[in-house]
Amino acid sequence: MTSKLFKSLNILAFLFLTANVAQAKVLEKIYAVVNGDTITLTEIQDYQKKLKEGGFLDDLLFSDPKVRQKAIDDKAYLIKLLIDEKIIDFEVKQNSLQVTQERVDKEIETIAKRQQMTAGQLKRTLRDQGVNFADYRDFVKKSVERRQLVQKEITSKIKISDQDIVSHYLQKNGASKSQVYEFFLAHILLEGDQEAKAKELTSELEKGSSFESLVTEHSTDSDSKSKSGQFGRFKSGEMLGAIEDAIQPLKVGETSKVVKTPMGLHIFKILDKKLIKDPAIDRQKQAIYQGLFAKAFKEQLSFWLIQKRKDAIIQINKSS
Repeated sequence: MTSKLFKSLNILAFLFLTANVAQAKVLEKIYAVVNGDTITLTEIQDYQKKLKEGGFLDDLLFSDPKVRQKAIDDKAYLIKLLIDEKIIDFEVKQNSLQVTQERVDKEIETIAKRQQMTAGQLKRTLRDQGVNFADYRDFVKKSVERRQLVQKEITSKIKISDQDIVSHYLQKNGASKSQVYEFFLAHILLEGDQEAKAKELTSELEKGSSFESLVTEHSTDSDSKSKSGQFGRFKSGEMLGAIEDAIQPLKVGETSKVVKTPMGLHIFKILDKKLIKDPAIDRQKQAIYQGLFAKAFKEQLSFWLIQKRKDAIIQINKSS
């Protein structure tokens, strides 16, 4: 683009090695201007080096490895990301979100503590790695300011409800997985080789004998015997397969066939049976929340940047 703005900016950017204008060498090149702030060749090269060799880059736009790789391979795409960063920094100023050096120092202390260092040790570590501490302070300052802007404009407006989490779980696992049975069981336990005795007890139960009386007379489980054989509450998936297969079709008040486990021979009675929310939903709740939040954040940030690009004054040097 050969606009008056680019002509004036490029003139200001030219540095001459000699007084002879005819032999002047351009030491800087401008690729774009965003709200009055330039994106130069030096800045692009600096980002390319950080992307390839590893360096301090704000994760706001560069966290995705695919984005990083594309920015390495495609200079035009990298320039687009740099334009977005310029827009974000402009909005920081517009919203008066600049932070003080004291705030930056506190952030650096927090970073150092996370690395189990003092601020001085962090400074020495950076120096040993060839990192200029003033550049690192500037990086931290921008990161804090951008985080404040994102919190104000995007993060604070994202709401993930419990229903959103349940709906996501059901979408992935199917509605049939949303609920499981919880059983309250009693049992008669016969230890040892007592198959004949166990069959005899099931026959008596079928004829109407009291389950509780048979517990008292025959069960070898001393812990449950005094409580009419109460065995405990269990959810689907928490029991041995043999037990769950035997009790799954039963209704409240019904008794099972003989079930063999390492404990011995059991006859179960269903004291209570009810549908409850699948505990797996609660176990996965945090992971589902983080996934939904990350997706919403990415979408909202993209939408926000699209809107801000429309309002920004952006000029790209197409001849670059």
